[in-house]
This record gives sequence, structure tokens and C-alpha cells, in this order.
Amino acid sequence: MLALTPNANSGLDLSEVRRIAENQFRDRLLRIPGVSEVEVFGGHQRRAQVGLDRVALAAHHLNAVTVASALAASNITAPEGLVYRDGDRFLLTLNSLAHNLQQLAEVQVSVPGGGFARIGDLGVVSWGDADATSIYRGNAQTAIAVSLLRGEAGYAATTAYAIDAQLPKLREAFPMLNIAQADGQLRLINLTVDNMLAALRDAVIMTVLVILLFLADTRAAFITALSLPSTYLLTFLVMKLIGYEFDMVTLTAVIIAVGLLADDAIVVIENIERRMREQGESGLAVAANGTQEVMLAVLSGTVANAVVLLPIVFIGGFVQTVLRPLSVTLMVALAASFVVAVTIIPLLTPWVLKSGARDPLRAPLKRFDTWIIKPLRHFYAVVVEWALNHPKRVLFVALLLTLASLIQMPVVGRELMPLMDSGITQVSFEAQPDTDDANMQRIAVAVDAAIRASIEPAWLVSTSTVIGAEPQDKSFGSANIFQKGVTTVNLVDRFQRSKSIFDINLAI
Repeated sequence: MLALTPNANSGLDLSEVRRIAENQFRDRLLRIPGVSEVEVFGGHQRRAQVGLDRVALAAHHLNAVTVASALAASNITAPEGLVYRDGDRFLLTLNSLAHNLQQLAEVQVSVPGGGFARIGDLGVVSWGDADATSIYRGNAQTAIAVSLLRGEAGYAATTAYAIDAQLPKLREAFPMLNIAQADGQLRLINLTVDNMLAALRDAVIMTVLVILLFLADTRAAFITALSLPSTYLLTFLVMKLIGYEFDMVTLTAVIIAVGLLADDAIVVIENIERRMREQGESGLAVAANGTQEVMLAVLSGTVANAVVLLPIVFIGGFVQTVLRPLSVTLMVALAASFVVAVTIIPLLTPWVLKSGARDPLRAPLKRFDTWIIKPLRHFYAVVVEWALNHPKRVLFVALLLTLASLIQMPVVGRELMPLMDSGITQVSFEAQPDTDDANMQRIAVAVDAAIRASIEPAWLVSTSTVIGAEPQDKSFGSANIFQKGVTTVNLVDRFQRSKSIFDINLAI
């Protein structure tokens, strides 16, 4: 969202800024790759107006209705019929639209008793603004808003980067305008993706560390770690082919999949290593035999995990729209992990896992195994043995826990989406019916002032206030009434603020 205001030395008013925005400026924006539509909003639509002179009207025995009718009858465009020629059909259109103020002033009005009077003789013809149905304020200044919309096949971040790259050229081409960004998605997209990628990095590191500690084998952990990027490369390739992009939902699926992706590789590695140790096999033989032995089990586990996600893909409604990318991405990642586990892993394992090879981390891993893994293994064996010896008690306790969980479900609470601090909040306000544009402008100024008084200046990135509606603009809301307004407030991310968005909302 761009906010346009006249440069201090340009001598332009907002109606002239709007004319530039709707013509030359809009044409330049539509040339930007990825931009499919440009909408202009904010009132100040230029219109010709006639200020009638009562004395002149009385002298010619005319009234405002008669003059308005004469203007409407002489300033029209209408289809008059069809012209057929050489097998073609052409529409014949009557076009008597005035092209300038002088032509409007020359329009004649019939005078009672005979004769005509010119509009220019009955009043003053001049340019003015149409009755306001909308107001826009960007960064606490009354402005003309320009909304840039991407096409359905485009990507929001790619389009936003292309727009940002063109802004210096636009400012150079239109020096009479102040061009500021009042709202947009790029900052939030980048923040979300960067945070999710950082979480993915940490998840991979922690997964590899856990595998290293519990397998107590550096080489096996190294092979497992190599399986992750291979799996993700396949996953990202399929995501590209099916039209998915990196967003909060798909990246969440990728992060969730980290632990699941290692399962298949670990099973294959452990079985190949067992055959090498117990049966003395090596090379491609141990790779083929070890993989074949567990392939069905690995496949069944992968399919079982994927089938659980399948109902979400076809659940319907809003939930399907939000969670289908998550489920599909997870299923693709699981399938990719199986492919890697039965192709790349068997080829690497005999080459990396060599019998008698020195492990540089053997000593510290041995201590971890002695002090952590063995006690856990012993505890687990004791618990399982007790459970097998007392099956009725175990089943009774499990039944009680299940019933307790079912009883607790109604009191947990339900919500469509969890509350989150995205750094964006909206302030809605409404005036009394029939409030005029001057008072709505005054209210908007007061809302801006209240917002800025409630927020630390260093936290505030931008504000964008939309009041009313214009029928042709979809992105601003074409059904709003003139007495309703919404201010969108963009703040820095949560790590740069000492207050949450919820505390700031209460303060506003």
C-alpha cells in the first residue's frame, strides 16, 4: 500500500495527485512484474461543477433542475444502433461528452418563451471534488492510497521485492509526489519465514545431537544427518511442482517432519550395521540385504503416518484451506524420507560404517551411555516387566486416564486460531449516521493522535486509515459506509518491544 501526497513545492492538491495516480502512475505500476491490478482510493475525485447565479436564473426564468437536465441531455454517450458492412457488424455510438470546461460552458438551456441561454452565462464552471465517499490517511497524513494486487499465480514476497526495487525509479519519475509505504505484507512475510527457518535450523541441530547421543556412534549420526538435506531437497522440489510456497503453514510442516524423517534412516542404518557386525557382510551385499529385510516395516510405518494426515486434506471449509498445505507437505516429506532411506542411505552406510573404525567421540558418548542410557533402559525394562505381570491393573489405570481426559475436554476451551503477536493491530471506529467528511476527517486525526500517544515512537512502523468505500475498489472494502473507519497499525516485531500487542491494544 502506497500513500501519495503532494510535494511541498509542487503546488498540487490531492485531487490533482489522484489524477496522476489514476493515469501515469498507475500505468507505471502495472508494468512491474507480478502486479495484476492497481486500485486508487481516498476521495478527492475530480469533477466539473457549475456554481449557478440566482440572479441570472431569475432573469431567464430558469431553475437548477432545468439546468441539470440540459447538462445531462448534452453530456451523454449511448449506443444508437448497428452498422452492417462486408460481413461485419459495428456498434454505432453517440458520443457528446464534454472534454473541457469551455465546452460545458457552451451548453445551451432552453428559455421559456423561446431562445437559449449559455451555461456560462448562468454561473461559473470550474473544477472541484466530488462528494466524498472515502477518506484515506497514511502515516497520519491525508493522502491518496494506491493498492497493488498480485496475480493468483504470483508470489507475494516476489512481487513485493519487485515493487520495492521500482520505488526509487518511481520517485525519480514523479518528483512532484511524496511516495511512502503505509502498509504491506513483505515485512511480516520476511519476519515469519526468517523465524521459521531459524526454528528449522535449531530443530535439525537438536535432532542430530539427540541421534548422536542415543546411537552413541558418530558415523551413524553423520549418515542420518546427511539424509535430512536429501529428504528436504526432494520435498522442496515436489512443493515447487504442486505450487506450494514457503509460508507459516508449510514451514511448520517441514519443522514437524524433522524428527519423523530420521526414523526411516535410523532403522535402515541400524539393521545394516547389525548384519555387518553379526554376519560379517560388506559392500553392496549388506546394503541390499539389510535394506530388503526392513523395507516393508519402514514402508508400513511411513504409510501409517501419511494415512493419519489424509482426512485433514479433505476435511472441507476453512480448516481444509489452512491445514491442507501442512498435511500435504508432511506427507510429501514422509514419502521423500522413505525414498532416501532405501536408496541413498544403503549406499552410504557400508562405506561410512567400517568395522573397527576409530570414533573420535567414543569416550564421551560411552559416558553418556553409561550414566543416562543404561539407567533409562533398566527403568524401562522394569516398568514393562511389571506391566506384563499385572495386566489388569495397567488396563484399569489406562481406562481411568482415558475417562479423565474425556471429562476434561469440555473445560479446555475452544478457539478457531490461537492469539498471536504479529506486530499488526487494527483500530475500528464509527461515527454517528450522516456525519460529513469534515467531521470524519477530524475523527480520523483524533484516532491517529490517540494511537501515537499510546505507542513508543520507536515501535511504530506505519499506520494506514481507511474510511468509507469506493465501489470499484475490492482491496479497501467496497461495502463500508462513510461513517466507518479502520486504522491498521504496523509495529516492530515482539523482540524489539517491551510490551505485547495485547497490552498495546488495551492502552489504545
